[in-house]
Amino acid sequence: NWAKVYEDGQSLRAETGFSGSGTPGAEYGAEASRAVWRVALDYLLFPGEAGEAVAFLDPVAANLETRESGGNWDESLRVDGNCLVESIHPGWSSNMFMAGPTFTSLVCPSNSVDSGRQQE
Repeated sequence: NWAKVYEDGQSLRAETGFSGSGTPGAEYGAEASRAVWRVALDYLLFPGEAGEAVAFLDPVAANLETRESGGNWDESLRVDGNCLVESIHPGWSSNMFMAGPTFTSLVCPSNSVDSGRQQE
């Protein structure tokens, strides 16, 4: 959801633990899913200028691809140890305020998901 980012010499570091919405700062919740939507919208509106959009959305699309079977969505998404997310908001796939923005990651061509599978 939210992270405070600090410059630390030549690198960046971040920490969570605060949130204005009541969602834990380290949980993939409504605010985090809207970040996916914003990047997907940038890609759709300005594809020539959204070079980083593919890199940002690709892991989301790859994760979604592994969580769908026969049109049904697994209630859990994988949490990658390389980021600050520690949990996923329960019921993410049935709450359209989260599912809709998360699914927009599929509008951008993915390097990790076969294009035919991505369009199913």
